[in-house]
Amino acid sequence: MKALHTLFLFSVLSLLALPLSGQAQVRTFSAAAGGTLDLRLEAGGSVIITGGASEVRAQVTRSGRDADEISVTFDQSGDRIIVRSEFRTRGSHNADVRYEIRVPSRFNVDLESTGGSVDISGVTGTFEGQTMGGGIDLRDLSGTVDMQTMGGAISLSNSELTGKLHTMGGNIDLDGVRGSVETTTMGGNVRHRGSGSPSSAIKVHTMGGNVEIGDAPGGADLQTMGGDITAGQVGKFFEAETMGGDIDVSAVDGWIEARTMGGSVTIAMTGGTSGDRHVSITSMGGDIELRVPAGLSMKFDIEVEVEGRGKDASDYVIESDFPLDVSAPQRSSGGRRTQLKAQGTAAGGSNLIKIRTVNGDVRILSNR
Repeated sequence: MKALHTLFLFSVLSLLALPLSGQAQVRTFSAAAGGTLDLRLEAGGSVIITGGASEVRAQVTRSGRDADEISVTFDQSGDRIIVRSEFRTRGSHNADVRYEIRVPSRFNVDLESTGGSVDISGVTGTFEGQTMGGGIDLRDLSGTVDMQTMGGAISLSNSELTGKLHTMGGNIDLDGVRGSVETTTMGGNVRHRGSGSPSSAIKVHTMGGNVEIGDAPGGADLQTMGGDITAGQVGKFFEAETMGGDIDVSAVDGWIEARTMGGSVTIAMTGGTSGDRHVSITSMGGDIELRVPAGLSMKFDIEVEVEGRGKDASDYVIESDFPLDVSAPQRSSGGRRTQLKAQGTAAGGSNLIKIRTVNGDVRILSNR
């Protein structure tokens, strides 16, 4: 009888040690600024990290039919706070976990999660890691970042960061970001509003979506496999490529290299006339309009290729505010293509202006 009583008491105490479904586990840790929050979340779940606390306070809430199958442990090694979660049994589970963690204003985050959204705000530090499925929302941060999600959108706002953001399937939206953050997505649009860093270029790569940036005083390197590219005021250089869309830039104070496989290109070159101001623009099917400073030293090399049934060279023009020698249309040896060519120099011919398009007009205008 005594043995049964002891077993019963042990069972009751064990149950009391485990929070019931929907109840929260709360742990607090003394940790100096500059420490690290280490999250190893095999059970996944949504993560919310907020800066501004005097200590680390972690609250974990489990819910769902199989909530009690989730084990959450806490540990501390120096200024490293470690939170781990896992399922006690294998197989599919119906359960959700929510991690709400307060940290000092200066703290690092190292995250590995099998799935769930990530929200970090009000912290200075190093932010690294990935979630296997969920959006990433970053706000009011400074430091360095290297984070990715295997399936979700990424939002970064009001922050000063350098590093990388990557998603396998979602849009990326940057607003009010200072610093150099390289963004890549395998299937989504990228929007970079506000102004980039004067010392670093904005770098964007998407496999299938539009790219839109605001001002980029440090230059811009933009690529998309299928979408339009638009930009505001760009300094130093503008390099862009799209496999199927238009390219439209308000102003570039530097050199230009742009290519589209199917769209029009409209770019205005501004600023002074010194330094490297070469231009290379190619379109496989669209009009090209380039505005340049009036006193820029240029050498023009322009070709328009006309091809396709019912297409005639007289339907296309090469127009310029600068003297050009436009040759008569020339047919290829097979007679299936016709070329319009134009050459010329202005103010000494120092910067090569090379333009190629298929079935499109070319216009070179002066910014008087």
